[in-house]
Amino acid sequence: MTVAEAAEPLGEALRSAVAARTDVAGQNLSADLSGGLDSTPLCLLAYQLRSRPLLITQAGDDRANDDARFASLAAASMPGCKHLVQQPHELPLPFSDALTASAGLDEPDSGFRNRSRTAAIGRQLRSFGSTIHIGGAGGDEVLQPPPTYLHGLIRRTPRRGYRYVQAFRARRPACGRGDMLHFLMNQSSYTEWQQQQIADLTSPMPRHLLGSWGTPFRLPPWLTNDAVEIVRDSLTNSQNDEPFDTERGQHDAAESIINAGRVTRMTGQTLAQEFLSSEFPFLDDHVVNIALSVRPEEKADPWTFKPLIRAAMEREVPSEVLSRSTKADVSSEVYDGMRKSREDLLKICTESHLAEAGLLDIDSLVDTLEAPPNPNHHPTMLNETLATEAWLRANA
Repeated sequence: MTVAEAAEPLGEALRSAVAARTDVAGQNLSADLSGGLDSTPLCLLAYQLRSRPLLITQAGDDRANDDARFASLAAASMPGCKHLVQQPHELPLPFSDALTASAGLDEPDSGFRNRSRTAAIGRQLRSFGSTIHIGGAGGDEVLQPPPTYLHGLIRRTPRRGYRYVQAFRARRPACGRGDMLHFLMNQSSYTEWQQQQIADLTSPMPRHLLGSWGTPFRLPPWLTNDAVEIVRDSLTNSQNDEPFDTERGQHDAAESIINAGRVTRMTGQTLAQEFLSSEFPFLDDHVVNIALSVRPEEKADPWTFKPLIRAAMEREVPSEVLSRSTKADVSSEVYDGMRKSREDLLKICTESHLAEAGLLDIDSLVDTLEAPPNPNHHPTMLNETLATEAWLRANA
């Protein structure tokens, strides 16, 4: 299916998904409004469905963060809606309350670093009377395919594939020509790729993050040999699993959407502790199915930002917002939060449950936490380790 063919069905699917959330008697609605092409359409659909959601935007510290500007443009097209813009100093920094932030979750939270911020937002929304909150999470994964689609594209249409590969590399300077050629020439089956990942578990994470069937499997260097063997055995026992699709890009896209669902479930559990129900319409089955039916090269047009949602919502979203091609970078806030919460994070490390079980080298983890950012240690590894420790601590 082309973007043009999918635009109307996707728009109707999103409208139906939002309508299911707004047509609830006695409930008050709030909605994230980042000013981006995920949250903004949901807010406008809720408004058109005769709801008057409380709109909430988090302004960023970084001068390049233009969320608040685009959110204000969008809010201006929804008269009658209260628009709450939260300044950075009004919210906890990432990693705040790290010692207690994982209580009440059913698994370690990939969004661990922002959990105290999510809870604070939930409390504020409840103070304004909101009972249901709509978020745009999942939009990135549903609307944009991961770069693994290039493997199939260059075989189906070599000329177009070559142009897309060049455009991808222009945006990802960490992906060298050799890296890209290795990816494109790889003919391994899903099982063979898994076997290679198992063999490479302790190798450094490639900076380009480009794997033949998805993001490479890597373990952080602070795990012990026993921990590595446990992970290796677990992966070996599951390596006969079939991919979600025979096309690598489609398999990777489906896996990304499933992972987004896990993250939003944790967000929902956090907000539920503040007596706030959360909803993420982009992850509804009928929305996902339509998006996955669109040719990945059309969804990933390198010269147009999120063309699928643009086509689906061109009549609803103000043109100034629809033309946006930027996405906020919050990395400076993450590092500020890590510095200010270092004492709590070190306490989590030095009282490690994983170390007590013989799975983690405390000295190596502490050295990494105290050292400047290392490109060979993907930040996700550190966040996931801290999230696991905090969850174990909260459930001990």
